[in-house]
Order: sequence, then C-alpha cells, then structure tokens
Amino acid sequence: MRLSNILNDLNNQPEFSGKLLLKGGTAINLLVFDLPRLSVDLDLDFSKNVSKEDMLAEREQINKALDSYFQQNGYRKTERSNFTLDSLSLHYNTVTGSGDKIKLDINYHNRSHIFKPEVKSIEFPFIRENKTSFVVNYVNPIELFAGKIKAFYERCKPRDIYDLFSLASSDILTSKEERDLLRKSIVFYSSLGNPENKDMLKADPKQSIENVTFTEIRQQLLPMMHTNSGKYPMQEINDKVADFVSSLMKLEPSEELYLSNFYAGKYKPDLLFSDKEILNNIQDHPIIIRTQQQITDSIFSDSIKKNDFARIAGLKDEGYIPSPKIIDELKGSAPAPTMIAVQKIFGLPSDAPGLSNIKLAQSDNVGLGKDKSNDLKI
Repeated sequence: MRLSNILNDLNNQPEFSGKLLLKGGTAINLLVFDLPRLSVDLDLDFSKNVSKEDMLAEREQINKALDSYFQQNGYRKTERSNFTLDSLSLHYNTVTGSGDKIKLDINYHNRSHIFKPEVKSIEFPFIRENKTSFVVNYVNPIELFAGKIKAFYERCKPRDIYDLFSLASSDILTSKEERDLLRKSIVFYSSLGNPENKDMLKADPKQSIENVTFTEIRQQLLPMMHTNSGKYPMQEINDKVADFVSSLMKLEPSEELYLSNFYAGKYKPDLLFSDKEILNNIQDHPIIIRTQQQITDSIFSDSIKKNDFARIAGLKDEGYIPSPKIIDELKGSAPAPTMIAVQKIFGLPSDAPGLSNIKLAQSDNVGLGKDKSNDLKI
C-alpha cells in the first residue's frame, strides 16, 4: 500500500512528474508481468538527458521536494548518497507499531536511455483517494531486461534467475528484432561502469546459476513470493534460464568489435545501433564518458611506463586529454623529462595539477634523447 502511494505520487505530483523512471524488479513485477514476487524497493533513473550542470540543479530541487514529501507523510529518512546515486531508506511504523522501511534509489548518472521511456496505467486497489489505477513512467522493457541480464552476469542472485525465468516463459520480446535489440542493449550496458570487467559476458550462465544454492533461494527469494505461488521447481527454472541466456548471448561480429574497441579506448555505438535517435541518445552517456576516461587513463599510464610516446601522441590525436587525477598519480613515479614531454604533447599549462613543481628548464638537455619523443619533434 505504501509503495503504491509513493509510486503514484512520484509519477503524478508536479515536483516529480516526468522526471523519474521506474526500473528493476518492481517495474518488472508491476508493469511487465503479474509476478508473484514482492518488492519493497523503488529503483529509479533520472529521466532527462541533460548536462551535468542542469542535472545537479534538478537533483537539488527533487531532493528538497522529497524531503518535504517524506515529512508530510510521516517518513524518517536515512541516506547514503554519492555523485551517482541517492540511496534513501524511508522508515515508518506499521499499524502494529513495529518499524519497517521502503528503499528508494535514484540514479542520476544513468540518464541517457537507449529507448524512449514507456508510460503505463496500472491497476492497484490500495492507493489514496480510492483510485483504482495510476500512471507510471518506466524504462522501456527491452532496456529494463538488458539491465536485469547485466545484473545476472554481475551477481546472479535468486531474484535475477526468477525474473529471467519469467521472461523466458513468456511471449514478451520473442521476435528476432526484439531479441537482437535486447542482446545489443545488454552489450551496451555491459560496457557501463567497470573497465576491469571486460570479459563479463564470457561467463558461463549455467555455471553462474549452479553457484546459487537452494539455501540462498529459500532465504532471499521465497519469502518475497506469494504463498499461493506454488512449489519452486529449482532444476526446471535453472535449466530454462541457462538455455535462454546462452542462446540469447551469442554475440555477432559487430558486437564483439564494439567491445574490443570500447576497451581499447574507442567508443563506437554505431557498431551496435543504426537508429539515429538511439545514437543521439547515447552518444554522450555520462557513464560511458567516465568509463572511457578510466580506460584511456589506464592506456596512457601504461604508455608512460613504457616510454611509448608514439602511443601517447596517438591518444591525443584521438581526442584524449589526461585527467588531473592521472597526472597527479604519475608525478611521483614518472621522471620529470617524461612529464615535460606529456605537457608539450597535450599543451598543458605548467601550473596544471601534477606539473606545477616541474621546471621546464629541466627539459633542455635531460633524458629526452633516450626515448621516442624526439621522433615526435617535441
């Protein structure tokens, strides 16, 4: 009841309407399937594909409105937030006097969605004012399940297996076009966030599922299912999900090429999608930009260690600019002449972070003749 009231208000009150998209297990339960798996979490994405500055301004307004809303409705908020996510726990007392909570997560970094969001009216008998339905904005089902399958590869929890069993048993996303878009979306989502996990999609789904014990299912999933949902046929569910994911995730050459390019520091979304609107949506995805910076910073750092100035110059030609963080990390380990060469290649000011204590006078006669930088005429 409380979950539905909050969801209704977040989608219909002017302070929030159209700004937040439901995703995750609750979206799957309420909007895609009539699943017997309960959820007490609201997972949301900020919906506007805007600049960082505009996002921060909107985020501040949303947080102020949320604080007022929680106070008016008797919730006590505890918060764990970072630059990406506002993770809120809303504490309240039940009718019996015991304490309980609802978890509300709003992701502000994943705001460049592949597909246009969906809007759906859902029936719910417990919302205020005796309404029988309310409207919810949510992530497109293809993108919704792409995120779910990425989560399956990353963590493989009982709830992930169960939600994918429901998908595999349904008539949703069954056409070749839908399955192709789903797979490409999974490949795209797999490249968001963790540059160290480039082989994630090579994991064997069957092995991942077999690592989940029935004890975990009994503790983490079964208490969240309705009492009339019947027995849990573990082996049948495991086999169906393993076959479904294995069949779906046979990557095409263009998808393999996207991943190899991505982890070499080259973002080429046109290897996955041809639709101009999609490409425009994800061209400047904030998480992609951050992950690419991390990847190219790593390539840059490795090139510095190898004195590979040709590769460093190549990075510059590709549009790379070393972050202040990587420059600061290198200043204690790279020789001064190397850092001076970097300064010249990228046109960094002498007072840039990590360079301010290096004197250009050192560059006149020290060390550069021993590396490849002379070939670059720097």
